[in-house]
Amino acid sequence: MTSTIQFQSQHLNEKVVNNVLNKPFSELTQDDLLDLNRELEKTLVYQASDPEAQKIQRLLSYNLNTQAFKPLDQRSFIEFVIDYMVDWINENIDTNTPLEANYIFDAAMADGTMTYNKIKSINYIHAFWDDFMEEDIDIFIDQPSDIFRRTESFLVYQSLYMCERLISAICDDNDIQDEDKKDFFLNYVKNHDIFEISDLIY
Repeated sequence: MTSTIQFQSQHLNEKVVNNVLNKPFSELTQDDLLDLNRELEKTLVYQASDPEAQKIQRLLSYNLNTQAFKPLDQRSFIEFVIDYMVDWINENIDTNTPLEANYIFDAAMADGTMTYNKIKSINYIHAFWDDFMEEDIDIFIDQPSDIFRRTESFLVYQSLYMCERLISAICDDNDIQDEDKKDFFLNYVKNHDIFEISDLIY
């Protein structure tokens, strides 16, 4: 038996959809994937009288429900941290604040979170687990359960440690002066692909 499920594209937010579609899949963030699910959920038409179509609609609604959907950020952990650093640099490019991990993560450390959402932090940790440095994990936890008790802080400190490694590998190893580090870092990550940058770290 063939059942037809309908979607109504006029309900799509074109700005949100284009933002997702214009990115390579490997650059999709957790928020991008959640936005995509929300947009698809809005287009699903719940008017089928056919019992089989109704069943499929219910299955789709479960799959598209953002409370059930656990998106895995498609970036690498290094890309995630670089994006965070670039945002900070752009906000502080005209200040005298030096490019140092403690300044970049000052607000996140004070608040104990980068996401202000434990589930989002868990999703990030799930996505990036294989990219975390074992020695950085060991610095933060005494036993595995610490990750679940201090999930949001765990993500903050793993990101801070990676930030320190990136500044060291990109700026310090090239003997860049403090006042030039912001511009040098921005130019470096713009002109080197993620594989080249990852080779500096792993």
